[in-house]
Amino acid sequence: MGKKSKEVAVEGSKEVAEASLAGAQTFSKDAVVPKFMVYNAEENNFVSKIADPLLTGKAHSKVLKMLKKAHDAKAVKRGVPEVTKLVRKGQKGMVVLAADIFPVELISHLPLLCEEKDVMYCYVKSRAELGLAIKSKRPVSALFVQKPTSDSVYEEEYTAARGKVEEIHPYMGKNLS
Repeated sequence: MGKKSKEVAVEGSKEVAEASLAGAQTFSKDAVVPKFMVYNAEENNFVSKIADPLLTGKAHSKVLKMLKKAHDAKAVKRGVPEVTKLVRKGQKGMVVLAADIFPVELISHLPLLCEEKDVMYCYVKSRAELGLAIKSKRPVSALFVQKPTSDSVYEEEYTAARGKVEEIHPYMGKNLS
C-alpha cells in the first residue's frame, strides 16, 4: 500500500502533507509549521500547544497499561463523536486524547467539556500510540475508559493511572467518587 497525499492549509499557504494510509501526519522540511503546533525534536513529531496535561514517563506507561486491560474488558470507547456523546451524557470515566491531532479543532471542545462534567482527561504523544494500546490497526484520536466497577479486571490499573493523572493535573476530578 502506497502513500497518498492531501493538501493542508498551513498559515495562509498550501503545503502538501504526506499522510500514510495508517493516518500518520508528516510535514515536508519546507512546510511552515502552524502556530498552534510545537515540534518535539526527541520524538520527531509535532504536538499541539493545547495538549496539557501531556503524559510522560511513568504516568504515560501506567495509562497505556490501563488502556490495554480496559480494552480486554471491553470498557473502552473510541472516536471523537462517541467520546463526546458519553461525556455529554454524564458517563464517569477517563478520556485519553492524542496530542498530534491536525487540525486541532477536531478535539478542541473535549477538554472544556470534560472539565464541565468532572471527567478526567489527559494527552498522550500520538494517535498511533493510542491505536496500538487498544490493539487497533488504525490510529485513534480519542478514547473513553469507563469507570470500573468493584469486580472489574482493570480496577487496579485504573486507580493507578488516575492517581498519576491527578499528580500532573491536581485540580481535576476532585468531584468524582
